[in-house]
Amino acid sequence: MLIDDVNRYITLRRSQGFKLEKTARHLEAFARYAVERADTHIRIESALDWSASTASTQRARYRKLQELAHFARFFARGRSSS
Repeated sequence: MLIDDVNRYITLRRSQGFKLEKTARHLEAFARYAVERADTHIRIESALDWSASTASTQRARYRKLQELAHFARFFARGRSSS
């Protein structure tokens, strides 16, 4: 489910003109990581663990967390209005 959500998000954002190459890779990697942990949604603990284990610098970690937060907010807004 989380992987499907990532794919829908990336497809929608690309249809709006965004390229999102790095963002797509990051979000897909997080989704795989979360699924391996049996997460069905974004958990703060998983996000922090994933970013710490995959980012080589503090700046890279912040960027990944920021991309993940944008993704989470997008789906939170979409689901609360349905």
